Amino acid sequence: MRKWLSALLKDTLQPLELPQVGALRFIAVDGSYIQAPGARQAGHRLHMAMDMMSLELLQVTITDEKQAEHFGQYTFQEGDVVIADRIYGRAKPVIALREQGVQVVVRYNPQALRAYHTDAHGNTNKIQWLERLKWLTDNGFSEACFPVTVRDGEKRHFTKGYVHVMALPTEKAAQSVRRTKKSSKKRGNTVRASTLEYARWMWVFTTVEPEILDTLSMGALYRRRWQIELLIKRCKSLLSIDQLRARINSPLAQVYLLGKMLYCAVMQRSVSDAVKHFALHRDRSLTPWRLWHIQALDFKAALINSFASEQRWAGDVIEALKERKRRRSLQSLPDTVYELIEKCRELGVSNV
Repeated sequence: MRKWLSALLKDTLQPLELPQVGALRFIAVDGSYIQAPGARQAGHRLHMAMDMMSLELLQVTITDEKQAEHFGQYTFQEGDVVIADRIYGRAKPVIALREQGVQVVVRYNPQALRAYHTDAHGNTNKIQWLERLKWLTDNGFSEACFPVTVRDGEKRHFTKGYVHVMALPTEKAAQSVRRTKKSSKKRGNTVRASTLEYARWMWVFTTVEPEILDTLSMGALYRRRWQIELLIKRCKSLLSIDQLRARINSPLAQVYLLGKMLYCAVMQRSVSDAVKHFALHRDRSLTPWRLWHIQALDFKAALINSFASEQRWAGDVIEALKERKRRRSLQSLPDTVYELIEKCRELGVSNV
């Protein structure tokens, strides 16, 4: 059942017109925990990829909570530009994608994705970002683009990239510093001064040439990654994919989640004609929320009506409506009462 639903989901998500290899596509990826009601911890994780232009779901993979978010959960092709959060910013997968002709745009974490610079003498040194930030501040610059080289842990593979740095407005910088302090305190760590300085800036690492997208454009593009967060919110709010009716990590839970995502894919296909109005065009004035809500209501009504009107489903409907097993059984009339009614029926003095 799981394999069949997984194949059906993949086929349903397949676009009606396959993109050409090398065609420019902007794809946002993200993951989300799914926790069963009453559970103390998350049991599953959804890995989702979305077309940033059409706002359509392209791929979804369901794993347990131990499977981390990484680019290996998805399939990309040459010409794709993948936009992801900082958790995806690791050198090895970034290098692997670049070798496939796939560009990346990720929130940069200076402490996780180490960047190097080669000087005029051919020496490769780790970039001291605090010095770079001090230079920007002293010279009154609010944004800059630095060419860098990233290498894997074994230092055998590397790729060129660019780190775009943008100063946050005063209010947002203060908010970022407060969040950083709160997060460190929650983990029981003492926040370092360098971490607080990093928090006052927006960092984006990319392999896209700055001649194609400059620093401000790159920052604006990364902020649009929020659209996949909204997609996940729609799936939870309107389709209730997070209301798991099965035990954590059970086969039934996988079937339930695959069925929910298939529901999402079918609904997406049904509203495909209106997608052009929701796309991130310059004159965009609509969002998918209301149409998804209306479509979800239509689907629910159609399912309920079809089950109610078809006699062949009557037994299944009754089974679905039955109460779950309880310690105390539901009350019924005493057996002697039923026997009395049966005798009265036989004598013709009862129409019960």
